[in-house]
Amino acid sequence: MRFLLLLIILIFQIPTGQSQPLEVVIDTVSEDNSNPKERKFTINYHLTNLTDKKLSFFLKPDGLVSNNFGSMSNHPYYKIYENDQFLNLGNVFDRLKNGEKFQPVKIDPKTLTNETIEFLKTRIELNDTLIAELKQYGTFKSPVKFKERASIMESVLTLGPKETKAFSKVVHWDKDRYFFHDPEEFYLSETEKHYLEITVLLMKEPFKDKLKKEEYEAIVKNPNFIKGVFTSNKAEINFN
Repeated sequence: MRFLLLLIILIFQIPTGQSQPLEVVIDTVSEDNSNPKERKFTINYHLTNLTDKKLSFFLKPDGLVSNNFGSMSNHPYYKIYENDQFLNLGNVFDRLKNGEKFQPVKIDPKTLTNETIEFLKTRIELNDTLIAELKQYGTFKSPVKFKERASIMESVLTLGPKETKAFSKVVHWDKDRYFFHDPEEFYLSETEKHYLEITVLLMKEPFKDKLKKEEYEAIVKNPNFIKGVFTSNKAEINFN
């Protein structure tokens, strides 16, 4: 609900009838099946400044994440569609680590200590819900957001007038077709077509606490430091 409200606010901040200042386009999604355990995809996409002015914004363009983890981050996020239907799968890619499903945190609840929780707080943005899940299950059932280690200012991306910048992201699918994203279950069809879409969510105010006062004031006053929601075309991706 919080994410939906944020999207509505950002969308209505773009004046009616005004063209979007930024274009997001997926150019190609290629595949490599040389590894029998997984399929490697290379996603090539670009951003174009459609204006005659220099534009800046917070974005880590090579940090493509699932739509479940992109709501309050400076990473572009992807969505997967089966034909025209959006599939809220959670994390689709890079779930294999050394041949085993990756579990970010797995702890015996009986041995969980306050020291361990305090350590995790340095790496993960823990809230009461996540701590309760950790104490009950020894892992997290809800989406986890890892803390940014670098200064948010290091993620400022600038495009000159009419400039285009291309990016490439390599991801891996472990060929598992079953996804459980509480409370929903999904199964990737072997025969239907699937599509990938990228959304760039640009924000300023939510990063206020991560900026120095003078940095934040300068960004807010800069009319060419933009925010908004920008969505790409849908490109076919092969899960068959």
